[in-house]
Amino acid sequence: MSLAKELTSEYPDVNFVLMIHPSGLNKKPDFEKIKQAGISLLRFAYAPNEWELLEKHIPAAIEVGISISTNVTYSSRYSQEELEKIYEKLLRIFSPNIIYLADSCSAFYPNQVRELYNSLKSNQDVSLGFHAHDFLSLAFANSLT
Repeated sequence: MSLAKELTSEYPDVNFVLMIHPSGLNKKPDFEKIKQAGISLLRFAYAPNEWELLEKHIPAAIEVGISISTNVTYSSRYSQEELEKIYEKLLRIFSPNIIYLADSCSAFYPNQVRELYNSLKSNQDVSLGFHAHDFLSLAFANSLT
């Protein structure tokens, strides 16, 4: 029995998530096999230079019925306007279940997080998540915000 199947049978009320960095894929994943292993959500890391890989893999994962999340890495490197465009593009093309802003550089301040969330959540049904890093000791404050 695979570890994933063992865990899902031992913890039936737990949802297991797999994070995928598209640049690390050397072949097309078997999304059906991933689903059968008990993975209920795939978190795809977003980087602008990997857009073609996202277009290749996300629809295939959706086709087998796995929930999708896009994780906008290094989000503090983008302006609010750029993040709004990325967010809209991800929604329009993939309709993910969740979009995460990943503060990979740990450079956001709570007021910036609040402004971004207020801007991005207007008129949208998608869940918006935040993935904090703590280099500036602001991860807890940003997560609470």
